[in-house]
Amino acid sequence: MSAAALLALPGAATVFFSFHTGGFFAGTTAFGAVVVALLLVLRVTLSEQPFAGVGAAVGVAVGALALYAVWALVSTLWSDASARAVIEFDRVLLYLLGFAFMATFPRRPGDLSVVLRWVLLAIVGTAIVGLATRLYPDVFSVATGREPSRLAHPLTYWNALSVFCALGAVLALHVASGEREPAAVRIAAVAAMPVLAAAGYFPFSRGGIATAVIGVVAYVALARSRRLVFTLVTAGPAVAVAIAAAYGAEALGTDAYARAPGPEQGRDVALVILLAMAGAALARLVLLPVERRLDAVRVAPRARRALAAVALAAALAGIALAFALDAPERVRAQYDAFVAGNVVHDTGARRLGAAGN
Repeated sequence: MSAAALLALPGAATVFFSFHTGGFFAGTTAFGAVVVALLLVLRVTLSEQPFAGVGAAVGVAVGALALYAVWALVSTLWSDASARAVIEFDRVLLYLLGFAFMATFPRRPGDLSVVLRWVLLAIVGTAIVGLATRLYPDVFSVATGREPSRLAHPLTYWNALSVFCALGAVLALHVASGEREPAAVRIAAVAAMPVLAAAGYFPFSRGGIATAVIGVVAYVALARSRRLVFTLVTAGPAVAVAIAAAYGAEALGTDAYARAPGPEQGRDVALVILLAMAGAALARLVLLPVERRLDAVRVAPRARRALAAVALAAALAGIALAFALDAPERVRAQYDAFVAGNVVHDTGARRLGAAGN
């Protein structure tokens, strides 16, 4: 297998499982495990150095996954749902075989970045396909499932699609801010964020939206890329515009999204998303010279410590402001509304409220 094909394999697997119910059902998982097992056998039997990439760290990871797989299989002895335990064993086996296969190849500098680009491309492509069925329902008609008002295609489960897009958003943030990423890749990653945001919104999954917020905040807090600020400045407004357009299209959040005025609103939202993507890409392109100048700046250790102190002070000030505005009590009230509420909402925008059902 060529190096280029190997690095694209995780992205191809992402597309395959995305369009096969997210890999949830047993048949898809078993098929994937068999295919990867065959690839691993071919790798071991035909390669001159089949374990060139295996080291101590790989051995520990493979051993841990193998123990977890055995535990899942043995749990059939006491589980009340032994069939489900076998299915989960198959899933862990797929992870184990996939990791073992990829780990047999020696790593080269930059390989991980290429893998992440392919995975991001797979997530964005899947999000575009799903979003097209909501924004152009008269052109791309699909089975709606149990709750037609929630976008679920192609994973078939709205929470899964929303979390899927949330992971894609964090990955896009990483690729767009990478210090070793080519300029064209950074621009493309920024342009993809409005699509991921809109596709992650239309499932109306509070868990998925919370995942996106937590993931982005965590990445911003932990990442140390200088280019992160350029990503936030260019992608932030574009994402806000796309979300605002999606939020305002009330008809697209109902069971009758495929009937008027749904298709008309869908085309309007699609146009706004395209303009937001173009605006984000253009803004990032314009800022490229500034990025290059910033890359040439060397910050002294003392200045870094001072910046860290300023950031810490700002975070503490934000926490103090939250308490001053009675944020904990507001959060508690929202939690109580979620636990005690039993409201069924008519549209997606209102479904994102605090009340649960």
